[in-house]
Amino acid sequence: LGGGGLDETARKAIEVENATNGDVLTVPCWENQHQGKTLHWFALAAAEFGSYDYVAKMDQDTFVWPDELRAQIPGFSREAFYGGLPVDVYRRNFVEDRFVFMNGGFFVLSIDLVREVTEFFSSTKKTK
Repeated sequence: LGGGGLDETARKAIEVENATNGDVLTVPCWENQHQGKTLHWFALAAAEFGSYDYVAKMDQDTFVWPDELRAQIPGFSREAFYGGLPVDVYRRNFVEDRFVFMNGGFFVLSIDLVREVTEFFSSTKKTK
């Protein structure tokens, strides 16, 4: 959840939720779809959960079948792993500036890949 710009009511609701379940994390940015929230999540995950093998991101309107995911994890590589649906913009829109991005529904990356993305993100932030 992007923590920037939350009003007092929203902040209190998050505090109550976390006091009850401890299941909401906020990142230091405004709630957004295309302005770096995922990269902020990766930076937080690498710093706070770096001992884990994988980091996942999913949209709030996505359902993950936990038993199926648990059954698939042993087959995941622990290095340079990306699991999800990549979207190739060129194939979809036939634009010249071709790029592939991670579809937000649900994806999982190995922690080394998360660190690599975070390092790249950190280096590009300083140049802007």
